[in-house]
Amino acid sequence: QSGSFTSLKKLMGVFQYQSVNTLRSHLSYLQDTYLLSEVSAYSHKIRERSTSPKKNFACDTGMMAALNTKPTPDWGMRLEALVYLHLRRQKQAVFYLKGPDHDVDFAVVVDRQISHLIQVCFDLSQPDTFEREVSSLFCAAKKYPQARQLMVITHDEDRVIVRDGHRIQIIPAWKFSLQELNAL
Repeated sequence: QSGSFTSLKKLMGVFQYQSVNTLRSHLSYLQDTYLLSEVSAYSHKIRERSTSPKKNFACDTGMMAALNTKPTPDWGMRLEALVYLHLRRQKQAVFYLKGPDHDVDFAVVVDRQISHLIQVCFDLSQPDTFEREVSSLFCAAKKYPQARQLMVITHDEDRVIVRDGHRIQIIPAWKFSLQELNAL
């Protein structure tokens, strides 16, 4: 699934590869033909980035929809792929953050510093979902205070919330995709 975590070991078992090198080559072919793109965990250490599980995104959302085997569309997965593709089109260095108290979909890095923390959630109407997404951003913002923008990209909500001195911009995907990241 697009936007889900994958490890080489897990993929070897699913697709019954005998060689990790063959699997790496095949994933490389998918990336070279722009069918697949991967996002690493943010870390200053190259080794940690290379050994962490990757988030893989389908670069063609139409193909992603056509190959979906679920009875209903996964709008959250599609929205996350759309946000990722928009960031990538802007030539941003994109990572994800995963820690014991936070899980952030995208961390945009400029000049070796995290500048934007971005969560993607199709629908924030449920209080538990809202709290999970927002608290994850707040925890990450405490760990990375240089992040100047905190955002939650949704299907249709547009508002700003302030908590503990942090400002989170909740914006609809259409507005996000029409602007440059620095203009938001």
